[in-house]
Amino acid sequence: MVENDATISFMFALSLVAMPATGVVASTRTNNLPELRPA
Repeated sequence: MVENDATISFMFALSLVAMPATGVVASTRTNNLPELRPA
C-alpha cells in the first residue's frame, strides 16, 4: 500500500482528534464529573 500525502495527512489529523477524545472519555469515566451527568 502506497502512503501518499493525503493518507499521511489524514492519519495525522485522525490521531490529533482521537488522542484528546480518548483522554476526555477516560477522564470522565475515572473522575465521574457530576456536571457532565444529567440531573
